Amino acid sequence: MQAAFGGFGMILRIDVPEGTRVAFVEFEEKGDALDAMDAMDGKKLKGGTLHISMVEARVKQDRGTREAKRRKREIGPTQKAVTVPHR
Repeated sequence: MQAAFGGFGMILRIDVPEGTRVAFVEFEEKGDALDAMDAMDGKKLKGGTLHISMVEARVKQDRGTREAKRRKREIGPTQKAVTVPHR
C-alpha cells in the first residue's frame, strides 16, 4: 500500500483490518487523499480492482456523561467495554 499510495503525499498510517479486503490509508493532507482517490479508483492492485472512497473522521463523543457511565456499569462479566479513540 505504501508503494501504491506514497507518491501522492505524506501517509500518516495504513490500516488493513485482519480478515478483510479493506484498507484505510490516512494522508496528512486531505488534498493528497483526494488526488490518490481520483488517480487510483478503478486501478488494479495485486489481482484486484481498487474501489476507493473518502472516510471522514467521526466527531468525538463525550465519554463523561452520566448515561455513558451507566452503560459501562451494566456490562456483564462475559462482555468487555472497548473504547476506541477518534480523531
